[in-house]
Order: sequence, then structure tokens, then C-alpha cells
Amino acid sequence: MPQSKYLVVYYSRTGTTRAVAVALAKALHCDIEAIVDNSKRAGIFGYLRCLLDTLQNRSASIAPPKKNISGYELIIVGTPVWAGSVAAPVRAYLEMQKQRLPEVAFFCAFGGRGAETTLAQMQRMAGKTPCAYLAVKAGDTRSEAFQQQIGEFVKAVATHLKSCIAKRTVQHEMTQSAPAQHERQHQEHQEHQEQREDSLPLGIVIDSHAID
Repeated sequence: MPQSKYLVVYYSRTGTTRAVAVALAKALHCDIEAIVDNSKRAGIFGYLRCLLDTLQNRSASIAPPKKNISGYELIIVGTPVWAGSVAAPVRAYLEMQKQRLPEVAFFCAFGGRGAETTLAQMQRMAGKTPCAYLAVKAGDTRSEAFQQQIGEFVKAVATHLKSCIAKRTVQHEMTQSAPAQHERQHQEHQEHQEQREDSLPLGIVIDSHAID
């Protein structure tokens, strides 16, 4: 079982998405794992491969994840924006883990446009509404504004999970109290029956003896 309740999972080709992932993991004091792409994407030919995968909506071949997500309450998934879309390795990860994902949050690193479209794609791929999302422009990871974004993201995650925990607590209490409530109702019913028997009119008893 993991010590942390949260896991940051990301893919980064140039290092920008990695910088965001590391900042989030540090702020949340949580585990982190990089998605390992089996394809070579360095240089111009790697860039062209990224573009082709994106335009054709193809997933990538990735190494099996080392972290078992079943032990986490929240998975935070990060991707670079490739041509206004989710990076192929992240697409592959979401497809692989979709059926086992707990609560989710998303972030992306982008150069120009496509952040909103990418985050919407991640939601569709995961089949879940994120409890928080973050879009960071390349080059802003050293700015004061970036630190503020991280703080707001962490606050949104904490607020949502606190609400989830409260709901689970209420549901647990209701589940635990149901048998006791049923027992009380059964006992009250028996007491009511006994009271009815004790309060039968005396004339009815006399009449029954008269018939004999």
C-alpha cells in the first residue's frame, strides 16, 4: 500500500510537464510517476512522430506503470499539449487505467493554444469529471504566477476530497445504523403487540368461557 493518498502521473518530452508534475507532487507531498514511452521522440523526427500520432489520434506504446493506482484516492494526470490534443503516451495511460481510476485531476503544459481542448479530451478519455484542473504555459514555471496556480490547484483538490470524505462518512454511518434501526423497529412492533394483548377487553374473555 502506498504511503501517500495521491499520485501524480505525467509524460514529458521536453521537461516542462515534468516541472509542473514535480511542483504539484512537492506541494501535495505525494507520490509521482513518469509515463515511459517506448517510442523515440527526440529531435526533428521525434517531433514529427508526435505530430503524426496526434493527427491520427493514436495511442503510444508505453511501459507498464510501476505504481498500482488501486491504493490511491486521487490520480493527478499531466500531459503536454501536442497540436491542441493529449499526448499519445498519456492517451495510452488513460485508456489502460480507465476502469480502475479513482478520483482524478488533470493538468497540461502548452505553448500556444489547445489547453482547454486537451483538458476536455482527458475528461472524456478517463470517463470522469476532474476535481481540479491546471493549464500552465511553457516558460511560466519559474514565475510567481505559476506558484499561485499551484496553490489554487492544491486548494481545489483539498476542498473536493474533504467533501468526498464527508459524504463517505455519512454513507458509512447510515449503513452502520440501518441494522440497529431495524432492530429497534422490530422491538417496538413486538412491544406494541404485547400491549394490545394485555389491553384486550375483559368481556371478551368472559364471553369465551360462556361459550364453553
